[in-house]
Amino acid sequence: MDMKGQAFWLAITLSLVASSCSSKAPSDDCISRGNVYYQKGDYDLAISEYTEAIRLDPKKVNAFFKRGDAYRKLDKREFAVADYTAVINLDPTNDAAYGSRGWLNYEEQKYDQAIADLTEAIRLNSTDAFHYRSRAEAYHKLGKYNQAITDFSEAIRLDPKDSYAYRACGIIHSKTRDYEQAINDFSGAILLNPKDADSYKRRAEAYRALGDEKMAAEDERKVQELTK
Repeated sequence: MDMKGQAFWLAITLSLVASSCSSKAPSDDCISRGNVYYQKGDYDLAISEYTEAIRLDPKKVNAFFKRGDAYRKLDKREFAVADYTAVINLDPTNDAAYGSRGWLNYEEQKYDQAIADLTEAIRLNSTDAFHYRSRAEAYHKLGKYNQAITDFSEAIRLDPKDSYAYRACGIIHSKTRDYEQAINDFSGAILLNPKDADSYKRRAEAYRALGDEKMAAEDERKVQELTK
């Protein structure tokens, strides 16, 4: 290709790049930079970029959501809740914002508020296993074991590889003295995560509650192997 041809294609390429850049809102540039800082763990800088995006576009849902996530990383929960609430006000169908706010309410021991948020998250998106698992945790804290088991079970149905949900079911079944079911649950957790010493320990306790000392001793030996 001669020099004129090269110059022609270079001009076309630059024109396309310029067109692409000009079509991108300045707030999107801020969000992109914020995402880079967020991935690096520079949460304060990420917040600055997301805040600038919001200044440029006060209805930028993604900027509020990402800033809420950054505030969570800095354990500034009150600010995070405010941002997730802003997302919900701008986009009432955003299940992730309800889920995130619900989990923050759980961490603040506001279990009824957590359940309300997570119930709405589930109504909006009934295929997200984490919404069910989070609500199950809140039910568990309130001693509503049947509801907790129901939600953990649904989480397992949606995500069959969730060893945590199996173990959580086992813990609740042990509390209600349904030791056979607890053993099944802990076995499911162990199958998915053979290095889960806690599930071996809890299964040993369930075996012992049923008078099966042999199986309890085997699990206890396994705990020692995993924790030594």
